[in-house]
Amino acid sequence: MATPAVGCRVRIIKDYATVRYVGPVAGQEGTWVGVEWDDVSRGKHDGSTGGVRYFDCKNSCPTAGSFVRIERVNFGISVLEALRARYNNETAEYGAEVNEDELYVHTSRKRRVKVQLVGEEKISQKQRQIHTLESARLVGLDISAVGDGAELAAAVPALTELDVTANLVASWSFAEQLATALPRLSVLNLSENKLAMPGAGAAVAALPGLRALVLNDCGVTWQEVLRLAPCLPSLEELHLCGNPIPALAAPAAAAGSAAGAEQGEEGEAASSGRGGGEAEADVEAGAQRLAALFPNLQVLTLEEVGLGGWSSLALLGRLPRLGRLHLAGNTGITAVAYLAGPPPAAAAAATAAAAGAEAAAAAAPSGSEAAGKAETEERGQAAAAEAEASSSGQGGAGGAGAQTPSPPFAALAALYLGGCGIADWASVNELDRFPALKELRLSGNPVLQTSKTGGRFEVIGRVSGIASLNGAEVRPRERRDSELRYLQHIAAEMEAAAGDDARRAAVRSAHPRLRHLMETHGAVLATAARGAAAGGGSLAASTVELKLTCVAAAAHAKMGTQVKRLPRSTTVSALRLLCEKLFKVKADCMALFLRSPGDPIPEDIGGGAAGGGQQDDRPLSFFGVQDGTEVLVDEIDLEALKKADEDARAAASAAHEQRLAEQLRAAERLQAEFARSMGLQQQQQQQPGAVAGAEPQAQ
Repeated sequence: MATPAVGCRVRIIKDYATVRYVGPVAGQEGTWVGVEWDDVSRGKHDGSTGGVRYFDCKNSCPTAGSFVRIERVNFGISVLEALRARYNNETAEYGAEVNEDELYVHTSRKRRVKVQLVGEEKISQKQRQIHTLESARLVGLDISAVGDGAELAAAVPALTELDVTANLVASWSFAEQLATALPRLSVLNLSENKLAMPGAGAAVAALPGLRALVLNDCGVTWQEVLRLAPCLPSLEELHLCGNPIPALAAPAAAAGSAAGAEQGEEGEAASSGRGGGEAEADVEAGAQRLAALFPNLQVLTLEEVGLGGWSSLALLGRLPRLGRLHLAGNTGITAVAYLAGPPPAAAAAATAAAAGAEAAAAAAPSGSEAAGKAETEERGQAAAAEAEASSSGQGGAGGAGAQTPSPPFAALAALYLGGCGIADWASVNELDRFPALKELRLSGNPVLQTSKTGGRFEVIGRVSGIASLNGAEVRPRERRDSELRYLQHIAAEMEAAAGDDARRAAVRSAHPRLRHLMETHGAVLATAARGAAAGGGSLAASTVELKLTCVAAAAHAKMGTQVKRLPRSTTVSALRLLCEKLFKVKADCMALFLRSPGDPIPEDIGGGAAGGGQQDDRPLSFFGVQDGTEVLVDEIDLEALKKADEDARAAASAAHEQRLAEQLRAAERLQAEFARSMGLQQQQQQQPGAVAGAEPQAQ
């Protein structure tokens, strides 16, 4: 066996380690392998024993190292060996043996019945023909080397996707050798392999065909990613979950050089110590250089990487095609800011023009803001093409002048921020400035956890363009109801600040969409206001304060009364959903009653699906509700309803049977009457015949 290289990855029984030393140990026979364990509690020392230091561990734990006899160490297999073992049904994932019992089921009497899967043999035969494989999943099979490249290329010439998660891959050179052997390879997953990446100034081979690269939990840093970028010109997806990336740094002007990499590591710190305008200009310049490194990147995943804040993410704003950004699990992101730096010179002029237009819109009639919003959305639709032109630095046609660049994050349609540390609504307001944003995840953030209602309606009200929130579609009806409810929330704040111009101005500043929402829903609010007994044209006149009281007797129901102020436009179905959340009574089994102040008799406004739900689409204003109206929440007894339905059906069936019996008796009476009448008629016909027969025949 060839002597294993220092730095290679190995497995000893079920534990993984990195080789730090191979050779003799004083006082011991044979060859020993000094390893640094992934599980540092597994070892016995730090690389020294008997007063002699044989190796150093990267981890400072005093029990990270051990010596193991070379015969006990699993140094891994090649990719081709793993392919043959996996797709000839010899080995399952993580080295488990293929269990033929999976093709049997056990009956209640413990008998085994063989199960034959439809098409199983055909699929199995196709998989055994590995030369036709286009996608292979080789998870946990102790792969440590590519092996003979020519032999691998001949065995799987069609392979385009390869997953080698949780193997013994030790360095980036594995990916380079793999791409050389498999030129059609476009998707590579190296997750959960502790990779040694190229150092500053090291030569890195190009991988022009790679479109998607997954490096989750590989221990790579952002600077190491930047060193790889020049050799990945076609990269569209980059996944870096679980790696130590506390901040992003800009590539230096001389991208890919050793000096550039070192400068990039200190870029953010250097920028923070400079003047405001100069630092912002540095951020913009760095963003442009990053865009040049990743011109085709569409998906970037940075979940649970320990990001310390949003500021360094401004560097991603100029990536021309970035459509999805995954940032979940970074609790250090406590705020979101759309613009962290100025655009280039031409963009600065455009920004000034936009500011002038916004000022004009503020003084113009109400329709101007809607037009400005439409213009922003139009820019978002063409964002990718504009951003690419901007990143290339080219001017307009003919070179007469600089082309107006696209806004930051121009193509970003999906932003995933679940489980971060966002705690203020100002950050949610900032999300409305992303011109192409359609899908948003914010679950698990403090800003929503502190909201009694979960905050969904307020996020929808604050962010105008999203069509999906936390994985659930935002339908037009929900958007309308949420925006009206959000307006009611603003109205309460405005009323609390009545007579204080400074406080009212602060409320308007805290709700940037207020004007647009008033333009959109003004007619509805005006109608509700005209129907109110007091309040004139105030926004609060479109709302009503209700006492919600649960009277359901079910054990799971939460009894009590809660006071809520709701828009008069709230539908019965929306009210039912709110009561379901408050009182734990299923909406489909809920009966609602309105009891006006001073009126002892409640009005039934219908049950849920179980009760027909005929009035679900009617707003509260239809029932003439007023402040102080009580909503009684009861639960429909499904068993009683079912029994009543069965009784009604039985009664109807009995009545039907009775009618049939009566009809049958009537028919029998008619038949008897008919028979009697026919008998009398025959008797009348036979009487003349009998007299004639008695007469003597003529002679």
